[in-house]
Amino acid sequence: MNILLYIPFGKNAGGAYQYACALLEILKADQENKYFIYHKSNDDFINNFCKENNQFELVEQTNANKRAPNLMSKLLSVLVHKGKQHQGQRLTYFNWIKERYHIDIVHSVYQNIPRWDIDVPIVSTLHDVQELLFPQYFSPEKRAERAINRLNSVSKSSCIVVSYQHVKNDIIKFFNIAPERVKVILLSMSSLSILNHRPSKTIVGKAIHNYRDFILYPASTWEHKNHINLIKSLCHIKKKYNTRINLVCTGDKKGFYEKIKEQVNQLDIQDQVNFTGIIDESDLYCLYKTCRAVVIPTQYEAGSFPLMESMLLGVPVVCSNVTSLPETIGDKKFTFDPNSIEEISDSIYSIWSDKQFRDKNVENSEEKKKLILETEALESFISLYSNLLEAHCVAPQ
Repeated sequence: MNILLYIPFGKNAGGAYQYACALLEILKADQENKYFIYHKSNDDFINNFCKENNQFELVEQTNANKRAPNLMSKLLSVLVHKGKQHQGQRLTYFNWIKERYHIDIVHSVYQNIPRWDIDVPIVSTLHDVQELLFPQYFSPEKRAERAINRLNSVSKSSCIVVSYQHVKNDIIKFFNIAPERVKVILLSMSSLSILNHRPSKTIVGKAIHNYRDFILYPASTWEHKNHINLIKSLCHIKKKYNTRINLVCTGDKKGFYEKIKEQVNQLDIQDQVNFTGIIDESDLYCLYKTCRAVVIPTQYEAGSFPLMESMLLGVPVVCSNVTSLPETIGDKKFTFDPNSIEEISDSIYSIWSDKQFRDKNVENSEEKKKLILETEALESFISLYSNLLEAHCVAPQ
């Protein structure tokens, strides 16, 4: 089979990018099929991955595709789909990719699929439908955009792939689709690239942080990531326990960052909090290995890469008791209500001040590693691709 992987963006795509990288690491063990990657962000990891693995190839980016405005692309797509008399116009860029690379299956791992007209089975990975669960975190325009994109993905995909049952339940509920069209496939985390890093001679550079001892939260500054309650908890800990705890936050400084910064200034804890922005994976590895603990106060997460990375790296971690996180960490004493400043504070203080608590936490992670590492994801994806292609070939044309 020739499989097209739609991975348009790089690190600024956050968790979707991490998912894409983890999927590539899993699929590279497949020596029977050929993979083509649609990518336009010139990401170093993806570029080097294709150079190092012969069965993966970046598709050519045409000048016309680079220049096409998003709005114009949408208008042309509508005209092409509605104007049946203009069949010659149906040879879109993605049709060209299909013919050029003899594509059998398309798999979009980036939540959305382009409004293409391409006669092959399409697999879409949907990471969440958060805008339907927490509409207050999205502008009306963003909710409308996401609604259009999700509906496009659901209606045009032969199969929807999710990582967790709770996401499948949400998709069935909100889009009223048959359960058999949604497959739960949890990626194995054994190939996470960050696991292959080793401590550098300079453990943490001056550009990363100024603290000798700190807690870490790796997450883009989306509102639901709940940085503000985390920051408020630092003040509560200082008052309740007379303990100062420094915080380092990595990840893209998204639009809500200014509100977070305003809160930091109001609470006058600028000397305790450092937002690094996106950092190199080697530096992130060093932060994991030098922090006292990782704290994940998110209000919603389909699945948490920072949680799984912490557990696999043997780093003490406490997290929210939402969605898949309690199932992943497997022990409720290491979880907290993300809407309770008191619970967040007590959990942070415990893992900060109690070495025995940290040791038990790491022991718990060691026991749960197997569930993260052995998911048979490769076999599941190859079987899915094969079954979809077989069904497509025998279906009436």
